[in-house]
Amino acid sequence: SLVGFLITGAIAGPHGLRWLNNLHEVEVLAEIGVIFLLFTVGLELSLGHLLRMKRFVIGAGALQAAGTMLVTFVLMALLSLPYHEAVLIACLVTLSSTAVVLKLLQERGELERPYGRATLGILIFQDFLIIPLMLLLPFLAGESEGGLSSIGLTLLKAAGFVTGVMVAARYVVPKLLFIIVKAKSQELFLVSVAGLCFAVAILAQEVGLSLALGALFAGIIISESEYSNEAFSRIQPFRDVFASLFFVSVGMLIDLSFVVEYPLEIFASFLILIALKIVLAASANVAVGLPLRSALLSGIALAQLGEFSFLLSKEARVLELISEFNYQIFLSCSVLTIASTPFFLRGAPALVDWFLGRSIFQGTIFRALRHELEEEAVSARDIEDHLIIVGFGLNGRNVAKAAENASIPYVISELNPDTVRTERKLGRRIFFGDSAQEDVLKRIGIQRARVLVAAVSEPIATRRIVALARKLNPSIYIIARTRLVAETVPLYKEGANEVVPEEYETSV
Repeated sequence: SLVGFLITGAIAGPHGLRWLNNLHEVEVLAEIGVIFLLFTVGLELSLGHLLRMKRFVIGAGALQAAGTMLVTFVLMALLSLPYHEAVLIACLVTLSSTAVVLKLLQERGELERPYGRATLGILIFQDFLIIPLMLLLPFLAGESEGGLSSIGLTLLKAAGFVTGVMVAARYVVPKLLFIIVKAKSQELFLVSVAGLCFAVAILAQEVGLSLALGALFAGIIISESEYSNEAFSRIQPFRDVFASLFFVSVGMLIDLSFVVEYPLEIFASFLILIALKIVLAASANVAVGLPLRSALLSGIALAQLGEFSFLLSKEARVLELISEFNYQIFLSCSVLTIASTPFFLRGAPALVDWFLGRSIFQGTIFRALRHELEEEAVSARDIEDHLIIVGFGLNGRNVAKAAENASIPYVISELNPDTVRTERKLGRRIFFGDSAQEDVLKRIGIQRARVLVAAVSEPIATRRIVALARKLNPSIYIIARTRLVAETVPLYKEGANEVVPEEYETSV
């Protein structure tokens, strides 16, 4: 559907059949879509959730931004671009699309996956980065007034905004919503939730943040109350309608005549851009401790250019910081990267598994990057006839509880380092590693195990885990959890003895 909306915008827009000539009016409606989209994402988070992602927001986010800016600037300088234009393009390339990525991850139910959390953390950092980047443009054009004092004031306002959000989430909004709910009026509840969303978004814009980031925090405020599920169900229809207009507005930016005239330049720029963003984002995630597989998945998810890049480039064009040719190349690449994102995300798990299966990635260095259970002191070599639990979310925890009640020895493999650290302190035999890799399964005693429960949510990873487990231990009994009924047949073919599809179980 996303690609269809982009094509619709390109055909019906000012550079196509000209059915939609007023881009500004469409952009206003599209902005509402982005606000509702980020608001619903915030409803699924919480302040505690956000704090647990701090290593991705602060660590990986800062490393990705700094690395991308530096490498892009060097490349632009080697192409003999003027200093101000090289700096500008480096800033534009750094940003990814919060609206596109979060919509797709939300639809796929992967925001809670390790790579989903890492991706969200980096996107949040990028949204905060909008403040200094917008203030940087007048400096590059030589038109800045106020100097460092204006930047400091804006950052101080942003800090005050975040503090206000935390106070409102804990002490104000839950009580206010309780009073509104007591009125037993669905219309009043909907208007109040939507009003809060727009009020916080506009307040964020006033202090120098983006409307989208403000909407995200508005959702987080309500997520701290018991009314978040009802708010989500009321806002979702509006989100779907208005968000579609955002993608139409992006498609309207495409100048089809320019694409026809310079296809090779656009395609070459597209390939270089994608490779650059994947490598640098993945490297930032690895640097903060994310396994290589999840880091690569996050890099692929962040490989497009963002909606705020459009805003920056438009302002830069007015200030004559970028040439018309480079501006059109940038717009064409932006739309192409956004259109490619759904396909990249769909094929990413299989591609990454194939990539990591190459012989070059079996060496000692890459084993360390994959976090394949290096801790010898807590190895699983002293256990046999045991249960292996892959994934320690809700399903994995319930399996572990049942195993404890039945005095069944078990070992856990988990990709979330925070979970591993916490559970290790509680005395659980839990390891940090990607069980879709053969060496990881061997280190947790797959050859000596009696049962394996695959309790992860990613279908392709589950298939690979089942296939590897069956290959390494033909007699092991494998139970696999999956979301969709359509995944049961492929899992049985890979060697699962029993498959539990959530879609079917919740329907009976």
